[in-house]
Amino acid sequence: MLRVLKKWVAKTGIVSLLATILMSCLVLYSICVPIIGIPSPTKMKLSIRHAAPLTLDGHILGTDQYGRDILSRVSWGTRYSFLIGFVSVLIATSVGMLIGAFGGLWGGAADLLVQFITDVLMTFPTLVLGVLLVVVLGRGMSQLILAISLALLPRLIRISRGKTIPMRTSSFIEAARALGSSRSRVLFRHILPNVCPDMMYMGILWFATAILLESGLGFLGLGLNPPTPSLGSIIRDGLQYVFQSPWECLLPGIVLMLLAVSSGLIGDSVQELAERR
Repeated sequence: MLRVLKKWVAKTGIVSLLATILMSCLVLYSICVPIIGIPSPTKMKLSIRHAAPLTLDGHILGTDQYGRDILSRVSWGTRYSFLIGFVSVLIATSVGMLIGAFGGLWGGAADLLVQFITDVLMTFPTLVLGVLLVVVLGRGMSQLILAISLALLPRLIRISRGKTIPMRTSSFIEAARALGSSRSRVLFRHILPNVCPDMMYMGILWFATAILLESGLGFLGLGLNPPTPSLGSIIRDGLQYVFQSPWECLLPGIVLMLLAVSSGLIGDSVQELAERR
């Protein structure tokens, strides 16, 4: 184990190692949230509203305006952020890789159609596109995952297409075609296996964007249906009492910052390692 850590530090640096450790701890904690025994994130008790951290037994990080435990809400919000971000990036990466590789390999009208759709969608900022999609699809976890996936999809299609076009004229693709392989066989047997590693690196990079997008939608009131906790909605609710009890929005904001920074650093390190290879 120590040898593996030394190799990782030598290749990526101490900052990347710290980010990896932090992300691993957050992931492990979010997995164990249901069995830790913390209070319910939706249980209200108005008699202990706006309790400060470490002032009440069983409420380490205090309570919000409804007397709900902040630690529990932040813990479950982090769990939902991981789940939504991971599934959204997995869907967007898989579909984007397939569509981009299809357009880049086929060329002609198919490629022009893929370019047109991605160019139209990429004119919208990711958050704006996510808001429009949530308004169309409605609220809920499945709708939120689909909206974030579609918001990330145009960028990932463009990346996959860019990786496929130079490969289309490579010698091993021409050899496969000379041996009688169909375009479908070339796509699934030769193109996608070579594009897949790069798309995995891109997925790690875009994971931070997916988490921030989910939190941004929650902050705007377009995320998970209440009273389901979300980091964005917790920050939004806490902003109303920022001068009275600043910990209500400060603590989930710190967790969100750690999530975004650590996942971004890990993605940059993985991409750097991939480029060295």
